[in-house]
Amino acid sequence: NIRRLGLRLSELELDVNGTVRNFAKPVLDLSAAAKPFGFDAIARLLPAAQKALASSPAKASGDGKFTAYLKGGAERLDGALDLSLLGVKLDGPGMRLLGDLRVQAKVKGDPKQDVVASVLFDADQSTIQVKDVLNKTPTTPMRFELSATRKRDLVEIHKLALRFAELRLDADGRFD
Repeated sequence: NIRRLGLRLSELELDVNGTVRNFAKPVLDLSAAAKPFGFDAIARLLPAAQKALASSPAKASGDGKFTAYLKGGAERLDGALDLSLLGVKLDGPGMRLLGDLRVQAKVKGDPKQDVVASVLFDADQSTIQVKDVLNKTPTTPMRFELSATRKRDLVEIHKLALRFAELRLDADGRFD
């Protein structure tokens, strides 16, 4: 049993709890969660952001949330991850980030046979500006969503949606 495994990076305190049975053929029942954390402390872990925040009147704020779980073995997995950065504000030389960012992922089933999976990245209403790299405003779409299943040799895409600026891709279908 893993009674408690922790990781601390600045204000981010990640706790992992649960069990791992049969290390030769592991069966997992793990959950991970971070206490709500300030985006300011996490931003300072990035060298460019740390430099900007230390050498100028730049500011960073916002709240972060993280949860995840992973259950089962290699033949039967059930897992999910949810990372949200809410009300983020980072304003410094050459960079600006405002708004909410979310990443979610789920998987359930046997990855070799039958599995259901989904992924979401959402920065739709945010501002992301990096000098000479990206200039995304809140009115510029930025979202990726995928939902798919695999049943033996058949892969079915229920939803594939990508929005980035003028690029719009919507797809579904199947292949084997």
